[in-house]
Amino acid sequence: MNRVIKLIAIGTLATLVAGCGTKSSHTAESASAGAAQSSAVYASFGSPVNPEGSAIPAAKLLGDVSQYEGKPVRVAGTVSKVCAKKGCWLEMTDGGKPLFVKFTCPVDGRLIPLDAVGKPAIVEGELAIKEISEDDARHIAEEGGKTPDEVARIVGPQKQITMKSPGAIVFGLAK
Repeated sequence: MNRVIKLIAIGTLATLVAGCGTKSSHTAESASAGAAQSSAVYASFGSPVNPEGSAIPAAKLLGDVSQYEGKPVRVAGTVSKVCAKKGCWLEMTDGGKPLFVKFTCPVDGRLIPLDAVGKPAIVEGELAIKEISEDDARHIAEEGGKTPDEVARIVGPQKQITMKSPGAIVFGLAK
């Protein structure tokens, strides 16, 4: 347990010293919600997120969004998409609707790597349900790898479940 506390403290200090765009790799004695493994390897992106502690499974949160809207939440789920250009956003889903996570820290270079797709992750932030324009929805769809036909089928404003987050941890990734 002391090793985990030291690793978290070192990771937190390193991130605070280096800034939001840092990436670090850690080993945790335990993690939560879908990523629980003894000595789980994970990489931290943006501001520090503690790998331990309880997190709401993405499927539960997405099943009752109104209960969490406007509140700070800690969510665990599987990364289903990552921004192809800079890694400045990701989508989490465990079936059903996706949770769009936009990172609030400045991104210089790539934040979340593309190989995070399919990996368990934890993010913290405030949840919102908002309407985005057709142009924004098409832009996100293009960056998310949708085909031109799929992008063309997006018409009018779109409802989006969004979380603004300063950082994430992705399990199964090393630095």
